[in-house]
Amino acid sequence: MEELVRNTEMDKSGYYSKLQNKSRVNLFNYLITPYLFFLLFGPKIGLYFDTSIIASLFTVIIVLSQKKNIVFYKNYFSYVVGILIILMYSFFMMLLNDNILVVLVGRYLRSIISLISIWTIFAASKKSNEAIIYSLIKVLAIHAFLVIVTAFNLELQHMLSLFTGFDKKIRPLRSTGLMIGFDMAGLLCVLGYILSSAFPYKTTKKINLRIMMILFMGGTLVTSRFSILILLVILFLFIIKNRKNKNKKFEVRLGIIFISIIAVPVLLLFLATTSIGGNLQNTLSNYFPHFNSVVNGFMDSYADTNIESTFLNHFNFDGLSLTNIIFGIAANVNQDPGYTTTIYSIGIIGLTLSMIWYLKVFVDTFRVKNQLIKQKYNFREINYINQIIVIMILITFGLSIKNNYFFTGTYFEILVIFISLLYRKITKERCSNET
Repeated sequence: MEELVRNTEMDKSGYYSKLQNKSRVNLFNYLITPYLFFLLFGPKIGLYFDTSIIASLFTVIIVLSQKKNIVFYKNYFSYVVGILIILMYSFFMMLLNDNILVVLVGRYLRSIISLISIWTIFAASKKSNEAIIYSLIKVLAIHAFLVIVTAFNLELQHMLSLFTGFDKKIRPLRSTGLMIGFDMAGLLCVLGYILSSAFPYKTTKKINLRIMMILFMGGTLVTSRFSILILLVILFLFIIKNRKNKNKKFEVRLGIIFISIIAVPVLLLFLATTSIGGNLQNTLSNYFPHFNSVVNGFMDSYADTNIESTFLNHFNFDGLSLTNIIFGIAANVNQDPGYTTTIYSIGIIGLTLSMIWYLKVFVDTFRVKNQLIKQKYNFREINYINQIIVIMILITFGLSIKNNYFFTGTYFEILVIFISLLYRKITKERCSNET
């Protein structure tokens, strides 16, 4: 009888233990979406207080408290070391020039923390890559929704700016959503469209994905001219690639309708607010009397941009010696392009180190992809993740002509998310053979 009671107590103990462990796992998995939201869009307080960093550190503490066995692959950890080298070189140049660039140091520290925290939570989570990517798309859709809503409600946009740190002029029919810049806000909408339209999994959530696709397209329209142009290019390429794909009929038709409706207004937007049109603006005004009112409407929301002079001013290195250009002068410069700002701060050497980091990720992505395909993993999933990483790196190199996308907050974290998703497909048994 005593033995029966003892066995019953042990069974109850085991049952409650399993129940407790299950609740912990469920709670841990539910943290993924809030974690992604705060990782990407954590409120900014002032110039130096970023709650996304706190969210990352807090999540790592939760994971470690669960006593999870986290394995860092050598190749993945080399990305942390690479940024640490860039940080050390940057700090050395700052000391030589007697000027500490707090924002730049913070950028590299945040990148290191993000690399560690993202891998830590994904390695510990039982959620599938599909579920994590879907959560990411939902988080980006929240941003796109707020972009659209606040573009038509300036008071709400002003309230939102208190959390995002946006301190520039609020313009009608434009919004930065949860970001502090129009271009980045638009780029995230474009990226959200890419993720949702190319979603490689067979899912019952197609309607949700299509609704979010429309949100991303609409959000892009009220961010920046550059983002709209990128979206049109992406849509054109998507239509060409998938025109015969029966599974993408809706997406292709949506893209064709969108381009058909938007192409002419976008052309007018560029003619009205840039130097592309030249004398064409005056010619159109003569033939179409209402064209001037259209131009004035656009000018309320967009600056009048002379592309040639803007380009020359943003790549101006007057006053820098050859030594300054090579090593940098640890200075903030009032120019937008990532190449220019990086050269002024840490020189050609620092820029080269940054580009090498991205090129290493680029090459490693294909190597890991081929390794996983040989191991007969889901080809569509691996190919999807690989293509997203490649696209994001190409965007980093290409768009840094206009803005700085090297290790830039939010965009960099999304890149790291996909790098981590690729590496987490490698089993622990094969860890020693990884690199």
